[in-house]
Amino acid sequence: MAQLLRRSLSRLLNCTARQCSFTATRSITSKSLSDSLQIDWENGTISSYPYIFLRDNCQCEKCFHPSAKQRLFDTAHNVPVDIKPGSVSQTTNAVNLTWEDGHQSSFEYNWLKERMFPDTDADVISRNYCGLKPKTWGSELNGKIPNYDYDSFMKNDETLLSWLETVASTGIALLENAPESGDALSDFSKRLYCCIRGTHYGDIFHVMSKPDANNLAYTAGYLPLHTDLPFYRHQPGVQLLHCIQQAEGEGGENHFVDGFNIAEHLRTSDPEAFEILSTVKFLFNDVGKDMYGEFDKVYERPVIGLDMLGNVESIAHNNHVRSSYINAPADKVKKSYEAYYKLIRAMYDKDNLVTHKQMKGNVVTFNNQRVLHGRAAYKITSVRHLCGCYFDWDDMYSAIRIYRRKLRS
Repeated sequence: MAQLLRRSLSRLLNCTARQCSFTATRSITSKSLSDSLQIDWENGTISSYPYIFLRDNCQCEKCFHPSAKQRLFDTAHNVPVDIKPGSVSQTTNAVNLTWEDGHQSSFEYNWLKERMFPDTDADVISRNYCGLKPKTWGSELNGKIPNYDYDSFMKNDETLLSWLETVASTGIALLENAPESGDALSDFSKRLYCCIRGTHYGDIFHVMSKPDANNLAYTAGYLPLHTDLPFYRHQPGVQLLHCIQQAEGEGGENHFVDGFNIAEHLRTSDPEAFEILSTVKFLFNDVGKDMYGEFDKVYERPVIGLDMLGNVESIAHNNHVRSSYINAPADKVKKSYEAYYKLIRAMYDKDNLVTHKQMKGNVVTFNNQRVLHGRAAYKITSVRHLCGCYFDWDDMYSAIRIYRRKLRS
């Protein structure tokens, strides 16, 4: 599967880099069933575009709003699924179709090239991640977590885009020399065009020891490796922790582990355990009071989440909010524990663990659905204050696309 996906991604990147010119003798034709437009690209690649797809995506102002960038008509009620053009022609830059009802559509070659369909089901790839494949890591990241200067991040679009792509591909990045103020995360979100993802702990939350803590993070004790808020159906995708004040002396270090790396090793070393953790649903819940009053959150999900192509896309591990229920037959529960233990033991292996002690003005950002984080205990008499917030990946990938366009232009 992984080899097929790599080959498919390579094919996609090669296709989107092609020149759009045509040879004099072969350009556009129709398939034998007359249901598609066929384009023979100059390098010999052949692409087919069903006519219903082309009419559905006509880019003229009658069909596609120029500023809203949205379709203006109801396809199913206005376009026959077996629609055909009355004529097809080409110019230097586009293919032009006149439909049987007289409507005209024009498609630039670059537009068509970006929408080439895969040849087979095996060639289908995920286009959800801006072309950024996960770069897995282990303890070699100790002392080498990618880091950026906050001032450059705020003023230089190239620095910002590099940071965004690093968080997306590596799953973690640092910013240094940020203002020692809780307002920095608000400025941060505006720079990224990201909405801060609110939870029952508030928009911007303060991680520090306090009496009657409703979360283990709000104590000075040891915090095991975990991902935050797996009891949310829509679990926050990205977490930011801004160090306002670090605990004095020993303790308070953050621990990080690449969950994707752990999961892929398990897939190879113990396929049965991987299968169990990617199919059996564990229940997570959180009950208490905070910013908006009482909360009682419950959601169940596999520890290892897979996308439709079998790629690992999420890790849900939080032992202190894992419920007593596992949604599986009794004879499968013990096997679920055995698989779960194997995953956890791998997380704490010295070859996989990264330790980093944040200093004042340091902001660590990580993929909350991939990177497990924890904390060493610190003295209760010492003050340790982090400001935190969440973003959703929808907004982060949006920012990547926006800044890529800005830099291209």
